[in-house]
Amino acid sequence: MTRPIEEKKTLLVMARAFRTDTQDIQQKGAGYYSCTPFVSRYNKLLSKARELFGEDQAVILDSFDEVQDTASVDPADKMKVTQRVLIELGQLIALMESTIKQAEEKAREHTQRSPNQGRSESASAEGAPTESE
Repeated sequence: MTRPIEEKKTLLVMARAFRTDTQDIQQKGAGYYSCTPFVSRYNKLLSKARELFGEDQAVILDSFDEVQDTASVDPADKMKVTQRVLIELGQLIALMESTIKQAEEKAREHTQRSPNQGRSESASAEGAPTESE
């Protein structure tokens, strides 16, 4: 079952907002104390991306792993995890943008076909005579 493009676009908007929020918080130093909220949210977005885009991009989505939180109390380790979330998130956003663009181009090509061409093709597929027969 193909997922509606609206759901995919909504997830993309959410991922972009999350990236912006994460960058803002990281620049302010808040990620210095905890990376858990970033890891948790990224993993949820990745799970939804697999659900919504898996049909179209299963092989590429398999290259993404969930990010693991760190048990370390060292702020530098926490910042490394946050940085990994940002890198993975950027790649996930690129994948979603590309997939949505391809789907929209395919839909546009489909709708640009002339009505007679589409009717003839469907009639031929059903074994019914076409206008040329």
